[in-house]
Amino acid sequence: MNLSAAPKSAAKPWLRTAAFRQAVSAAIDRRAYCDDVFAGMCDPIRGPVTPGSVAWFMPDLPSAHDPGLARTTLAGLGLQDRNRDQMLDDEQGRPARFAVLVPRGTETIARGAVYLRDELKKVGVAVDLTALDPSVLRSRWQKGEYEAIYDRIQVTDTDPAMNLDFWLSSGSRHVWNPRQLKPATDWEAQIDQLMMKQAATFDRVERVQLFADAQRVFDSHLPAIYFGAPYVYVATSMRVLNARPTLQRPALLRNADELAATK
Repeated sequence: MNLSAAPKSAAKPWLRTAAFRQAVSAAIDRRAYCDDVFAGMCDPIRGPVTPGSVAWFMPDLPSAHDPGLARTTLAGLGLQDRNRDQMLDDEQGRPARFAVLVPRGTETIARGAVYLRDELKKVGVAVDLTALDPSVLRSRWQKGEYEAIYDRIQVTDTDPAMNLDFWLSSGSRHVWNPRQLKPATDWEAQIDQLMMKQAATFDRVERVQLFADAQRVFDSHLPAIYFGAPYVYVATSMRVLNARPTLQRPALLRNADELAATK
């Protein structure tokens, strides 16, 4: 979601609220998302850390599908079905509608965007999907010319201290509002403090706890909403020795100096 200081959606103040993002999250059946988009080869998730990252994943983040909660939350934002067309409107009678940019060329991304659009329609929120060339989409993102983007985000390392460009408000991959000169919100400042402390300590237990706290703050505001982590399958020849796939791509080259092959 675009949470930059100068959004193009000034007429939609509800779009920038944490309550709206929480309603979107509650409206989506993540298990069905994984089944429909990835033929079941996917784990439902709510945050940016996947079950594959065993040391840092938090399985207790709430992710229940609750359309009733979504509708109640949206009503609290003043979004109601005022003209009885089963779609929500704001207090000025304008439809609860927002645009989502989608990168062109990846089947699962296109399928996932359609699934989310159809699910949000069930709670009265209309979504307009616009497919763009990835380079054009990236340019729109960098300029802040969007309301929301649906795409995949890949981290560069399983250790959160190596992904500070995502977590820190000043980071270049702080996707909802990158490269802030100072944190735009109190909760982003809180995440900044937790992540800097987490990256600086050598105590493993303390690092896990600090990162868990950062994930809970993130979950309270959901600036980016996560739905599923698809499985990754790695195949190799029986002749290849010492292959140890990792979570990062390319999965088989992290220990390239140890790889060997038999005749």
